[in-house]
Amino acid sequence: MLDALVIILAGLIGGMLNSIAGGGSFITLPALMLIGFSPITANATGTVALLTGYVASVWHSRHTIRKLPNNLTPYVIASLLGGMCGALILNWSDEKHFDRLLPWLMLLSTLAFVIGPKITLLKTNAIRHQYLQHFLILFAICLYGGYFNGGVGIMLLAGLSIMTNTDIHNSNAIKNLMSVMLTTIASLFYWMADLIDFNLLFMMGISALFGGYLGSRLSYSLSQKNFRVIIIFLGCVMTLIYFNR
Repeated sequence: MLDALVIILAGLIGGMLNSIAGGGSFITLPALMLIGFSPITANATGTVALLTGYVASVWHSRHTIRKLPNNLTPYVIASLLGGMCGALILNWSDEKHFDRLLPWLMLLSTLAFVIGPKITLLKTNAIRHQYLQHFLILFAICLYGGYFNGGVGIMLLAGLSIMTNTDIHNSNAIKNLMSVMLTTIASLFYWMADLIDFNLLFMMGISALFGGYLGSRLSYSLSQKNFRVIIIFLGCVMTLIYFNR
């Protein structure tokens, strides 16, 4: 009973955070590990469970995506290839190796939340037309997303804001689409590698869907800046906990 409550609350809060500012895995990963799952299984299961929130985000921004002037093919390819490669690397990872990497991954995703908004303010004409460089950067971010997923949304948004001339709303729509695609292909490989606990997936996925809906409603009345502060605080706490285990 207690485990079920932890799963439902983690999915609900994680879905809300992802809908408003990102960082849902700061909740789902520790929650799944708390009730006894290995880091790799917790990472994979939590990532798949939060996919419902990503899909809701794309549905919400579907009209913006349809009107985008950009050719979306490079973004789709980078998402699918990166997500696939990241999932394969996770599958090939040794449990102890991933456990040692976990605090560093938490630190990296926390830093992404700290510096992400500052990066999105930058524009650089020097690399604007270097398509191969752009593709490789996005591929690397999506590979990270397929491997760990924490903070990948803000990383994608930061990269897209530098690389494109579109406004923040268009960049956010592309980011949502890429998040769905990389997480979907990664989830498929997690499933084939038997990294997902389906007993918990449905429960957490449904609660994350409700959390994403509530978060989208709250996002109109609550400050995203305050939510970002909360997420960064959670990231710092979790990073310290994992470094000192």
